Amino acid sequence: MKAADCRAAAREDLKKIPAKVYAPLGLLACYLTAIPNVIGIYASAGDINWGLTILAFALALLAYLYQAAFMLYLKRWRAHVKIGAVKPTFWEVLSGKRIPRLLEYAVLQSVLTQSVDVVSMRVMTDGKMASGLRFSITTLLAIILIWFLMRLSQVPYLIDDDLLEGNRNGFFDEVNESWRLMKGRCWSFFFLNLSFLGWIILQNVTGGLASFFVQPYLALACAEFYSQILEDEHIFDR
Repeated sequence: MKAADCRAAAREDLKKIPAKVYAPLGLLACYLTAIPNVIGIYASAGDINWGLTILAFALALLAYLYQAAFMLYLKRWRAHVKIGAVKPTFWEVLSGKRIPRLLEYAVLQSVLTQSVDVVSMRVMTDGKMASGLRFSITTLLAIILIWFLMRLSQVPYLIDDDLLEGNRNGFFDEVNESWRLMKGRCWSFFFLNLSFLGWIILQNVTGGLASFFVQPYLALACAEFYSQILEDEHIFDR
């Protein structure tokens, strides 16, 4: 399960998907993610501004919900170009029972990320604490957050597959399954995301404009990673 293999497969898939399908959605994914992060920094600087903190949480919730839908949309496009599955529409991934389930996932992500952001900012601005200790605590919090997010990273795919197959699994069943599937695979997934560092830098340098390509490319690589997990587990590739 090499990062290079996932990226190569994602590039081939992206060539077969019309740019008008993914480009605007990729741009939106970037800006929706950036806005709550900026607001969160201002909210946590100095005395906590609870109004801005709540606003940052709400916008992060929207961003994570959109990001999950975006991931599923490109996962379905991947199935369309690889095995001839029905051509998807973006809104169908937010239809029916997917909305509350994906919303639960978005709430979980928002609680984790915003809590760590608030605590980290408070630690970093605490003048009474030694600078080395501030750095150590903030780094530890970031590592813990990344580890949790990686263990939960397959939840959107599992939600979609369960609903497509008519399974009666609940949200926490999918959380537990993602936790199980990612056991021993976190480093691979971490290095896959890390391999996009140059692209993420390009995205930032261009003020987010490069995200029309970077975000779909990353989403398809993650979908390929999920597909390889299913193959490793001898589960039918959905």
